[in-house]
Amino acid sequence: MNTQDYLALVKRRHNIESDYGLAKLMGVGRQNVSGWQLGKNTLSNKECYKVAVLIEVRPDLVIADIEAERAEKAGKVEDVAFWKGARDSLGKLVLALLAGAAITGPGDSRASNGAGSSSVEDQSIHCGAFGKRRRKRDDDDAGPRTSRWCPA
Repeated sequence: MNTQDYLALVKRRHNIESDYGLAKLMGVGRQNVSGWQLGKNTLSNKECYKVAVLIEVRPDLVIADIEAERAEKAGKVEDVAFWKGARDSLGKLVLALLAGAAITGPGDSRASNGAGSSSVEDQSIHCGAFGKRRRKRDDDDAGPRTSRWCPA
């Protein structure tokens, strides 16, 4: 998918008909949206994140697609291949994780010996940036930890 495809998807998902409405939803100027629609510009990574949130997909998938589009416009064939390959690999990873979750069900998928086992819930912390959970690390109790993807 490219910039125009993603913008059309956001408009469709949020029942928006105008570029002005899309600009307002994304918090950007109408000129930005016009430039994207005409193919003059591509989404920045920050805007890719906004689009991903609005269409409820993983941001890394949108970023990979847009990076491939940027590389294609710049004539960087190797970079295009890299980003398209990364996008395909990320998509397969998501499918594999979803398939694993469907097979194991919503409960704890780890084998339990019944003695002293704890749930995944006990060993993870909430990541406010994406509303997801991540595995707790030994150094989490040592103080605040900053991370680009999970600031918890």
